[in-house]
Amino acid sequence: MKKSCLFLLCAMSFLSNHAIGSIHTTPTTDYQLEKVFIFSRHGVRTPIIKSDSQLTQVTPYQWTAWQEAPGELMSKGADLEVKFGRYIRDYLNQQGLTKINQCLPPEQVLIYTNSLQRTLATGQALTLGLFPGCGIQLVNNVALGTMDPVFNPIVRNDSQTFKQEAISRIPLKQTHQKLQTAYQVLGEVIDYAQSPHCQGKTDCAFFSKEGTLKIEKGKEVGVSGSLRLGKTIVDNLLIELYANPLSSKILSRLTSEKWEIINQIKNEYFTVLRGEKFIASHLAQSLATFMQQELNNSQRTMSLLVGHDTNIITLLGALGVKSYRLPNQYESTPIGGKVFFEIWRDKKNNTKWVNTQYVYQSIEQIQQDQALTLTTPPQSVQLHFEQCKENELGFCAYSDIETKLTEIINQSFD
Repeated sequence: MKKSCLFLLCAMSFLSNHAIGSIHTTPTTDYQLEKVFIFSRHGVRTPIIKSDSQLTQVTPYQWTAWQEAPGELMSKGADLEVKFGRYIRDYLNQQGLTKINQCLPPEQVLIYTNSLQRTLATGQALTLGLFPGCGIQLVNNVALGTMDPVFNPIVRNDSQTFKQEAISRIPLKQTHQKLQTAYQVLGEVIDYAQSPHCQGKTDCAFFSKEGTLKIEKGKEVGVSGSLRLGKTIVDNLLIELYANPLSSKILSRLTSEKWEIINQIKNEYFTVLRGEKFIASHLAQSLATFMQQELNNSQRTMSLLVGHDTNIITLLGALGVKSYRLPNQYESTPIGGKVFFEIWRDKKNNTKWVNTQYVYQSIEQIQQDQALTLTTPPQSVQLHFEQCKENELGFCAYSDIETKLTEIINQSFD
């Protein structure tokens, strides 16, 4: 089936590794979109950490009590994903790729989710927006509450050689020093000095522990100490920001400048522990294998996978995506954000190209639960790759993406 570039009419150019607000269009007379592979992070969820965790000890303020269970998709998150799905559907209808009140054949579509509640519910909401009444069935391969191997970014090698190599590539000490200002600002925002943890203590140091790396087979790459605790606090604050509870006293202590500073902690956590190419390639091998299979599936027009921020970080890191910045967002992997790999054919010389875009909702769009329309679209930033031949539109040669995926899949970590 013929397709046009999703979101390309509103995409912002990404030059010199930084996004700027420039709009470009695609010469559709010369290029034809053949396939779209989308990887989506789940929508707005509740905090994964329970309310009686250590978070209650690091601030005198009360955290929001959520209706949904820990780690579950919020009703607001489901609504936002339905709207995202509708936007994609309307765009495809506008381009003549789909027709109003008509359904794509099931074999042309795959919607595949991890089997946690928040990913499965996100997939259901997207399907409702994309293909209402079409009977498109989601695929989830393991029992609810279980991590699907394709989406599970765990260490799969217990050799000391791999462990030492991975440790050597994680600059934990340098990261701890780099984040000192962010830790200080976060401590002030949550008023750590007045927290239960500091009661009766004259010298209550905040975020003083560099921590220890944990690399064990069958588990995610982890770390103890300040980086882990800071990431958890910032993650909870972001959820409060997205849900926009009026009763949150902590949010009233945050300015845009302070948000930028403290969110460095979460972004660094994922970049350092998951995004380095060697580590990312190991963690993303199963996902890269599945992606290659989908790209080679001649029947498939659209593949939509729903997983986690860790999946996006590892996949982009393994593929060698250059550093990027997402305007109107604090997260490097925004909640509900989607990475689009669009496969284009140049009709002049019959070559194939990949346009990769990060499509996501701004903080304001999430907070206000805004509808996404052709006139009020989501944010979009074009991504670029190391060691990749590009055309005049910034698309990467398909053969280079194929090579990158094959290298990830075949890489040995013994």
